[in-house]
Amino acid sequence: MKASVRAVAAKALRGSGILAIFVCLAVSAHAVFVPQFFSLPFSPFTYYGGDATSQLVGAVSLLEHSLMEGTFTWNWEYGLGGDLFEQFSYYYSTSPFFYLMFTVKCLFGAAGGDFETAQMWRLIASIVKQTICMLLMYALIRQESKRRAWAVVAGAVYGCSMWYIDNSFAFDFMTDAMLWLPAIMLAFNHLKRSWDASEDAARHPGATPDPRTAWIPLALVMALCLACNFYFAYISLVFCILFAVIFARPCAPRDASGRRKPESRSERNGRYIAAAKRIGILAAIVIGALALAAVAFVPSVAAFLAADRTQVAASFDLLPGLAFFAILPEALFFKGGSYFATDSQTYAFPLLILLALAIDYRRAPDTVRRKTLLAAVVLAAWMIPAVSSAMNGFSYPSNRWCYLVVFAIAYAIPDWLDEIGRQKTATPRALAVVAVATALCWVTHDWRVQIASETLDYRFAGLGGSDLLMFALQFAAMAILVWMAKAKTANSDGTITHRAVRFAPAALAATLLLSLMLSMPYGPYALVSGFRDCGGAETVGTQENPAEEALDIIFEGDDLTRTTYALLDQAGREPGTFFRSIDGEATIDSHESFGHEARFENRSWLMGTYPVTVYNSMIEKDISRWLKLDHCISSTVVSASHYRGFGHRLFVENAWGVGYQFNTGEATNLYGYTPSPNIPGTYVNANALGMDLWYPSFTRQDDAEAWTYAQKDAALLQTAAVDDQTADMLQEAGLAETGAEDTVQSIPVGDKTIELANCSLEDAVYENGVLVSATLSAQEGAAVTLHMPEQDGPGEYLLEFDMDNDGSSSWTMRAAGDSYWTGAADHRWKYPIREYALCYPAGTQDRSKLVLEVDEGVYEIRNLRVEFSSYENLEDWTAARNSCNLDGIVVDGPRVIGSIDADTAGVLALSIPYSADWRCSVDGQPVQTFAVNGVFTGILVEPGTHTVEFTYTNRLACICACISILAGAALAAWGAFALLRRHRR
Repeated sequence: MKASVRAVAAKALRGSGILAIFVCLAVSAHAVFVPQFFSLPFSPFTYYGGDATSQLVGAVSLLEHSLMEGTFTWNWEYGLGGDLFEQFSYYYSTSPFFYLMFTVKCLFGAAGGDFETAQMWRLIASIVKQTICMLLMYALIRQESKRRAWAVVAGAVYGCSMWYIDNSFAFDFMTDAMLWLPAIMLAFNHLKRSWDASEDAARHPGATPDPRTAWIPLALVMALCLACNFYFAYISLVFCILFAVIFARPCAPRDASGRRKPESRSERNGRYIAAAKRIGILAAIVIGALALAAVAFVPSVAAFLAADRTQVAASFDLLPGLAFFAILPEALFFKGGSYFATDSQTYAFPLLILLALAIDYRRAPDTVRRKTLLAAVVLAAWMIPAVSSAMNGFSYPSNRWCYLVVFAIAYAIPDWLDEIGRQKTATPRALAVVAVATALCWVTHDWRVQIASETLDYRFAGLGGSDLLMFALQFAAMAILVWMAKAKTANSDGTITHRAVRFAPAALAATLLLSLMLSMPYGPYALVSGFRDCGGAETVGTQENPAEEALDIIFEGDDLTRTTYALLDQAGREPGTFFRSIDGEATIDSHESFGHEARFENRSWLMGTYPVTVYNSMIEKDISRWLKLDHCISSTVVSASHYRGFGHRLFVENAWGVGYQFNTGEATNLYGYTPSPNIPGTYVNANALGMDLWYPSFTRQDDAEAWTYAQKDAALLQTAAVDDQTADMLQEAGLAETGAEDTVQSIPVGDKTIELANCSLEDAVYENGVLVSATLSAQEGAAVTLHMPEQDGPGEYLLEFDMDNDGSSSWTMRAAGDSYWTGAADHRWKYPIREYALCYPAGTQDRSKLVLEVDEGVYEIRNLRVEFSSYENLEDWTAARNSCNLDGIVVDGPRVIGSIDADTAGVLALSIPYSADWRCSVDGQPVQTFAVNGVFTGILVEPGTHTVEFTYTNRLACICACISILAGAALAAWGAFALLRRHRR
């Protein structure tokens, strides 16, 4: 009894020691970030810029707030409104780790915190996740009966990989993928042990898993992987297929020397049949896992298919350029590499894996050969651009799948170390060869990196003392390996001659861990040396400008902006109130004074209010295309991943219920606005429509398609454009079919109305007051001025045209105080549009000319026209749309309710992006919803007083939840039945 207690205590002590090692490594990997959270005010403060701060930090805060407030299914603080579960399924909404951290943060009262709080918990989550990754890899290696020291090395190489470190703060949701691979392989080995029961029973008596239940852990872990993130589930599934093909086949018989024994054809065929059966079982497990994960996996895939994504041409190159091979040593083994996060990848693998090249694999065990084959295949695939393109959904080549390379190498290292020791390939000669090769790479480093930098996205820091020390530690580890091999040769029975050699594996592991700590870009060396801004990280804060204040300004705005958001959030929560607001800073890139451009499309996620901007990888296709294509609302940056308001087009703004504007600029359209008496620095819209619009008439959508963009804008406040089926229903209900009033004037364009500065217009063709085609040759400071006739009342000019350069470079144009950027033809985030409609507000003051400035270059211009849309009827249209409102309207996430008193039949349209998942009932009876003006959600209301309720339910998610529940119940019943049957036996 005492012996068993001591054994348990010793095992617990070893386990706690391993845990302590991995925790220390994880904390060391984040050494740059850790101290700043305990030294207020932060000076300086390092954080990841780009998408990390403009999307991900705010996304976590928004999701946590919505979970606490019950608005998770539909939230109004997300752009123009959206289903957070679907829209954020690429990031967090289906991640089990996100919900784990959310639960912990709720316990500490930190859920939905500000930027600093969110960053601190991202740091904690990254350390915890990294530790779990290392522990899972350690468990996998120990499951295969390898040395503890080798398992520690494999866990550290995997968890402290450059792929993890580079994404830990930048794209933290990606690192979830690293949790599942070792867990899947642990479950696979458990299942494989049941397959190989006869062989394992001899080595592990009584440890053979029950074949009836051995597949359950694999199904559960695979389900978690599929549910966590559909994108990385695809990547991991491809890897699992490769893994199954390599490892599912039963081992061929071999003699004591490792050579394959002769076998008959029937025995060989039997092995192949057994392999086919095993792969079939694995396929069935994956199908079962899909059923378990259906509640998360299927809606996320559906959301991806419904998102407005720009298809980038796939790469089918089988070989990279020669420049890639020039920096291959740096990419694989050197530290200090930073890269453009979508293309390239560095690894900082330990040099001792080069000794695996000397192994005689004909004499190696079958497991060593299979792991080596897996590593070789994945590593070779990394060098093929076409594979990186396929792994990215047949889009541009991306490094997002490179954690598979890290796993394959880390998984093979313990077997390589054992085989190096068994075959004694770690010799002084081999060590000398590696040393010479390393020295040669060191000497030619600058020259090769310079060559590569001209064609590749890799960037490497100069070599220094830390690099020298890192390699010295790695050579020390290889020297220990050589010593171990030489010590073992002293006795023919393989016993260790020197007692100290027993501790050599631990010494080797410790040496490698120290070298890993030096290779980490945000590790202890970076903290001590002050090298902070690398790999996408940015640092703010000086003694004159403390980081805490700088962070508040960058991510939440100045004091006035923060006050405005707080007051608007408070006003929006008052009963019977709904409005959207335009933050002028959210429509542009700004704050270049901080050394970078901060983006505020998603500031409402941290601050509250109902915005008109959003930046997210999966924006719903219908609303995105309505804005960018149907109404050609030109954003300052046209991309599939965001929209930035309504381009100052007043009719569109009012139709969507914009009630306030703040942080206004030169281009802001303030017609009908007055300074708010209650909210400083804010303008309130006297013509605000709220959420509901009343239309007593309709127009057929086919007729509306013939309107110009200016006419479509004005029609939003006049009539309900509907499809033919709905039009017939409305006609039967007595609604009149009418068109839009003629308030849009076409302004003729000709050579006498155009003035050119620092540019020339060649081969110009004019027809009916339209510039049909021309070539614009622009020099620096080029500007095209169109002179307008005397203005007849307030309104807005819309300059519409097709324009593009030869596609070789990105370019910018400037109009009415705003800049508009367009990507080059091969830019991976260029939206497939070349038509622009730029608004020149002329409501508060007359405009005599429209000025368009363009970058230097040659452009083709087609169909340039000018339209003037008058505001003369704006007040009347506003009164008509507000003539039959929803009284006492309550907007509570996925539920909108109010009462209406209609004198006649009409269309009640709500500025809710149309979706079939929005249902409506009138006086408790369901009624049909339909799209109004291509984007709003509308119903037919009969005369009388009614209670109207709109509710949102994601029907696909509900169906998939039922599938997951049934699959889970079936799995539980099967497991219970198997356990009961085993207990009876």
